[in-house]
Amino acid sequence: VIYYRTNTTYNHNSLNPNTTYYYKAWSSLPENNYTPGVTANATTLCATICAFPYNQGFENRGSIPSCWSEEIITGGLNWVFRTSSGSGFPASAKTVSYNANFYVDAYGTANISKLVTPSFDISGMVSPELVFLVYQPRMASISGYSQNIL
Repeated sequence: VIYYRTNTTYNHNSLNPNTTYYYKAWSSLPENNYTPGVTANATTLCATICAFPYNQGFENRGSIPSCWSEEIITGGLNWVFRTSSGSGFPASAKTVSYNANFYVDAYGTANISKLVTPSFDISGMVSPELVFLVYQPRMASISGYSQNIL
């Protein structure tokens, strides 16, 4: 029990980012009885990244990293996180164990997706840089293919 009063509202403070909290609210009845109550849950937002350098190696055993998201624009192809590209090129990740992989040339150009990072606060930085590795085999041979980053 985090709150026992007669008010009808409660503000739960000092919560952790990206955490799901579960609640049950009930009313007290005479003779120390209670109503069955109602349950609810809520997930807090992800924290803004403000400590740099920030590195993401996609080392979540094949799952999208916490606080990252995927936005499928067209098609149904999802980003996958694996130790190789699936095509054999590259055979393995460059500096870590996993790659974030969106293998479009096997499925055509109708698949468009965004891999979205958590929010960054770079307001105190003089010359911020974004550095990442990209590998896309045979992208020039795909008719109408373009790659937009950022």
